[in-house]
Amino acid sequence: MVSNKQFALFFTGLILMVAGVFCFFVFADYDYRYESIGQSKESPDGRPWQNFAELSPNDRKTVQGAMEGKEYTFESKEQLPPEAVKKDETYYYFDHTQTPDWSDAQTPGTLLVSLLGLLTVFQSIRLELGSRSPANR
Repeated sequence: MVSNKQFALFFTGLILMVAGVFCFFVFADYDYRYESIGQSKESPDGRPWQNFAELSPNDRKTVQGAMEGKEYTFESKEQLPPEAVKKDETYYYFDHTQTPDWSDAQTPGTLLVSLLGLLTVFQSIRLELGSRSPANR
């Protein structure tokens, strides 16, 4: 039979796991990766685009680097250059990918809380199974 301590340990572990996952989605820091995904002579269908010459100097440098194969990382979506740029009668397309920023302590920290909860659940199960063994009767 499960003791109150084992049940409390199990329940605490479940709470920690759920809290860690919830906090990951709420507090995790995300970065935005910007990279080239192709080019075409055809005008993009329904996609907004900008002329390369109309971009700010910083955006021009980023777009040119991405066209040459470099990847850039931005902290916020507002900093991203456009997804489609026209330069010399060619349309260049870029991808904005959102990825977790693992270097920010909040991002892996929330997952560590979930891991701690999982280990707590395993420990409560181990204690319960150990109390049922014939050696403890």
